[in-house]
Amino acid sequence: QINSSKERVFSNIIDAAQKSSKKTKESSSWKYVWRIAAILVLATGLGLVFNYVENRFAGEQQGDLVFIEKEAQYGQKLICELPDGSTVKLNSGSKISYPKHFKGSNREVSLSGEAFFDVFRNPERPFVIRTSQMNITVLGTSFNVNAYTEDAISSVAVKTGKVAVKSTVNDQEVTLLPNEKVQVAAQDAMMKKGSVQNDEKVF
Repeated sequence: QINSSKERVFSNIIDAAQKSSKKTKESSSWKYVWRIAAILVLATGLGLVFNYVENRFAGEQQGDLVFIEKEAQYGQKLICELPDGSTVKLNSGSKISYPKHFKGSNREVSLSGEAFFDVFRNPERPFVIRTSQMNITVLGTSFNVNAYTEDAISSVAVKTGKVAVKSTVNDQEVTLLPNEKVQVAAQDAMMKKGSVQNDEKVF
């Protein structure tokens, strides 16, 4: 619809230019030049307007990403369901941000604080959690992430499935299986892999 409107407008401009050309043959060359220049300016301006409208229309068609932010106040815990069916249990003083609809090849969320994730399995669209110290990639599993920005150490502990943890500071990366964990030091971003002990509480 926008393209057809554009074609009609530019067709009218071309017709006007041709008529103007015929009439100006009898007038001075300067009047002819000014009329053509005015028509070109008009065509350029209309082209910019149409491009703007088309871009806005395309953006509405594709749907701009709208982000949702959930926060568990201090002394409280919060359970939320993500657009893909995954569930997140936020611990006290934690915050998560995610798009209203996951798009693209990954399902990405941002976390500050501590949360337990139960991720819906989708091998074609990995689930990625971004924190200040690490990026965590999974296909479908359950695990705990502790990444309070004020803490000296961040950690990931896996309950089920398989998780890849990569430092945002250096190239270190570890793969975790059930009952394994990794700790990341805030000072030097060094990773320390270990086992989840029986007496350890995983939120």
